[in-house]
Amino acid sequence: MHVHIQGLLCLLCFGVGSINAEQGKRFAPLKHIQLKVGELTRTAWIHAPGTAVKQKAPLVFVWHGHGGKAERMARGFALHRHWPEAIVIYPQGLPVSSFYDPEGRRSGWAKNPGENRDLAFFDKLLKYAKKKWRVDENRIHATGHSNGGGFTYLLLFERGGHLSSVAPSSAGVSRDLRGRKPVSRPIFHLIGERDRIVPPEWQDPVIEKIKEYHDCGPGKKWKDHAQCMEFPSAKGAPLVVYRHPGGHRMPGDSAELIAAFLRQHPKNEEGEKVHEKGSLQATP
Repeated sequence: MHVHIQGLLCLLCFGVGSINAEQGKRFAPLKHIQLKVGELTRTAWIHAPGTAVKQKAPLVFVWHGHGGKAERMARGFALHRHWPEAIVIYPQGLPVSSFYDPEGRRSGWAKNPGENRDLAFFDKLLKYAKKKWRVDENRIHATGHSNGGGFTYLLLFERGGHLSSVAPSSAGVSRDLRGRKPVSRPIFHLIGERDRIVPPEWQDPVIEKIKEYHDCGPGKKWKDHAQCMEFPSAKGAPLVVYRHPGGHRMPGDSAELIAAFLRQHPKNEEGEKVHEKGSLQATP
């Protein structure tokens, strides 16, 4: 059992694959920053195009999984390589308890709604980016894997007014959000059929509720990808589900597809409306 749990934790840490020497070389242009958030010193890695000082640029937040590192996410997932015109921020989490780490020894993101240290960190990063670059207010996005995907959903509930679209991977919705209604935004949800950490039975109820909330129609293939289905929305908030045959690890084309999806979906004024019925199904 001990070996099994350690294996799961390794998957949490290395969900986006290994880093080779060539990737390390391409990591050099990214900027490492420190910000004071209350009594805490928080850090992040940032890619910003040189044009962003004078020209409006999209902004994307990328949240690593539990036990992960921002630097590893920036090198391995590297969304900025697929959307170089965007400002891409890879924040670093702090130790926090989780389903597989109840003692909170590994880094991650708080999942409780209301004011918490990581929502405050998001606020500070957003303020920092707006002060330093010309952020396009209609193109602010978030994506994350596992615990980072859960935090992406939390942002949809707690800071959805800022966001244009989101892309959670291998994630569900916290029990603390039960009964809440998020704003309507385009969503790209990545799910592994053999995920043992966040199994499909935790994720599928969330996906079905999103379809209901967004008044989605029948699915159709998205971008001619055999494993991606798009569910058009009468509310201007389509859902794309990337259902792959693997486990918790993200497929190699995840960053490219997520960047393509986020790029397609600037803020839709119709998405400001909050749905009137139901609430998202919670996961453990």
